[in-house]
Amino acid sequence: MRFVRTIRFRLTVLYSTLLFALAGAGLVVTYIAVERTTDPKPITKSYEAGVYKYGVRTGTMTVAEVDEIESAVNFSTLETMRNYSLTALGGLFVASLGIGWVLSGRALRPVGAIARTAREIQATDLSRRIRLSGPRDELRDLGDTIDSMLDRLDEAFRAQRQLIDDASHELRSPLAVIRANLDASLMDAPDASEPERERAIAVVDRATTRMSRLVEDLLATARRNAVALADTDVDLGAVAREAGEDFTAIAADRGVRIRYDVRGDLMLIGDHDALRRAAGNLLSNAVRLSPGAARWPWRPGRRAAGCGSPSPTRAGYLRRRPASRLRPLLARRPSVP
Repeated sequence: MRFVRTIRFRLTVLYSTLLFALAGAGLVVTYIAVERTTDPKPITKSYEAGVYKYGVRTGTMTVAEVDEIESAVNFSTLETMRNYSLTALGGLFVASLGIGWVLSGRALRPVGAIARTAREIQATDLSRRIRLSGPRDELRDLGDTIDSMLDRLDEAFRAQRQLIDDASHELRSPLAVIRANLDASLMDAPDASEPERERAIAVVDRATTRMSRLVEDLLATARRNAVALADTDVDLGAVAREAGEDFTAIAADRGVRIRYDVRGDLMLIGDHDALRRAAGNLLSNAVRLSPGAARWPWRPGRRAAGCGSPSPTRAGYLRRRPASRLRPLLARRPSVP
């Protein structure tokens, strides 16, 4: 039966068996000690004597020596003690079963709480925690360890969801750039000049290269390998011009006009691809959220705290951050008021 295989039942039987064995051993030792010190034995020599009253014999009685009587009393007392001890030992065993069942249930109550919480936790909801209370014992440590494991799992799942969300956002911009430039230069304008076609091809080539790097970063992150940032001298003006060229066709399709004010003397140390994706996110949000016939400037600038990246009107800005915080693929999207 499943009930017999439970830990609670086995602990109850173990507790009762140990208590019964200890009590039985104590009674046996006590019985042997009393028996050896009192020399109990029944009366073996007795005599019949007459009972006289006023010189007249009224009956008979059994008489024995004092030592014989004392041994007989000890024997009877020891026999009575043995009978009561056996009865008490049987009652103690039954009582120990109930006490052991209650005590084992109290000891295993935290385990039940851990099991119930673990059953209620699902793969898509790791916010539940056990949070055991009580003394800092082994079960409390077990509960805290499981809570720590759930924290790590929850963090890993959130990172995966954020990775998917950021990857979708990052891949959407290159695809939009490719489609817009192909439509503008190859389909909508079949008589486009050779320089225009070459410019469109260059933009498409850069977009596909960025997509390939994004896929590589995604695979590296999936394998739990940290994506290393290449800290080099980066011309922020060139990054801004490159991003602007990629989104020119998309902005034209939406009726948005971008006024470029890009200088080439803004140098900083960082990762070129990460900065390029950050600038692309700014332009993508600005073009997507701007009303029709909107005009806004696209310019990199320099702030008192250091060199700042492009800050187009109504598209927010991205503060300059250390290269170690500009993670490729996981760059935060800028907020748009």
